[in-house]
Amino acid sequence: MIKYLITLVLVGLPSCSPYVKFLEGDYLKTLKLKKTTPAQNYCEENPQLNIIHDSQFTQKEFSAILKKIKDSDRYSIAELGLLFYFYQMTIRPDATDEYSRIQVIIREKQKLFYRDFLSRDGPNLINTIETLKSEGLIKKSIRQLLKKKQAYFPKKFIVQKKLSDYLSKRNSNSEFNQKLKDTFFRVGKPLQKGESFQSTKVLKAVTGGRVIAAPPLFPIRNDKNSDAQIECSFDSKLYQNGIFLLNKEKSETNIFGLLRSNGDTVFFITKKDNSIGKGFTGKATKSNAAVCFHKDRDKTLDLIGFNSRDPGQILYHLFNYKINTSHRVADVTEYLIFPRHQFLTNPSRLIYESKKGTRDQLNYFLSFNFPVYHIENLSVVYALFKNKSRERTFIADSRYETFQSCKK
Repeated sequence: MIKYLITLVLVGLPSCSPYVKFLEGDYLKTLKLKKTTPAQNYCEENPQLNIIHDSQFTQKEFSAILKKIKDSDRYSIAELGLLFYFYQMTIRPDATDEYSRIQVIIREKQKLFYRDFLSRDGPNLINTIETLKSEGLIKKSIRQLLKKKQAYFPKKFIVQKKLSDYLSKRNSNSEFNQKLKDTFFRVGKPLQKGESFQSTKVLKAVTGGRVIAAPPLFPIRNDKNSDAQIECSFDSKLYQNGIFLLNKEKSETNIFGLLRSNGDTVFFITKKDNSIGKGFTGKATKSNAAVCFHKDRDKTLDLIGFNSRDPGQILYHLFNYKINTSHRVADVTEYLIFPRHQFLTNPSRLIYESKKGTRDQLNYFLSFNFPVYHIENLSVVYALFKNKSRERTFIADSRYETFQSCKK
């Protein structure tokens, strides 16, 4: 089964050994952060509720929904997150539904909650709900939340870019068209961005889920004299031993989150493999986003890596560059701007954001005994950073269009 998910390659071969040494830090001293003016990818002041998504329209529409729910400020961050999930099921059915792979990150007060719901055929959303209830993160009944959905969600929704692109890609699939012709097609053509549709989506089951245990997290080697702790969803020892996990799966991804001014946070990363089934009835993907959690006596730093064949490799590089030594939001932002690279196999090659780097950095990579190829943007990394002087702050990646509810 693993052979369909990843390519395992031992890069201890002579042609690739310089890269393994590079990952181990022998050559990191030769790479310096390029002097840049970091983009403003975060809110200077945290709004009462920061709504984060890649569509500005849907971000604003969900904000308007919450304003209609008069007691929404008394909902827990997880309860608001589930309402946001129900909303995403309508506007991004290609990536978000009951059966998507669901990764959830919640920060509430001092507690970190992380789960990865990945049953290929099971009701991952119902298991998510049951697990959140068992952890005391939601106290309202799901039927209460669904009543709010029924009362305050719009009767018609507006197609946004990601859904429009997906419909266009599936336009030639007659079975897909037939199943969804009354909702997402008009005069035989898929709806375009800006057109409206009426959702018929109903969550059929709200009970019967199972409590899912936390997945294993693996430590990243850090300075022995440091009190820092770094744990990730991937085993960094694989990279240290020249083993790379390169995903070949094609899937639809949706990532969305909420951040309260007191630092309470919820993020969902949902993924679906729609290569099987009709309509939007895909399955949970085998691959997932990479996540890492850093904490020391002064700060916490959470990283989410996605839109890459091996997002763990990207996060591993960032920790090798010492992103965890950042003391300010601007410092984290500068690390996220730094040019990225990724090792690929069959054949061995390096892809590199050469336009973002210096000539010396490019020459260094060219000194390896395998090809280097340019790429415009490589992966997306979201960060959540908190130090003693400010509440938790969300930091976006300039490689990916992201909208936040910053104060104007």
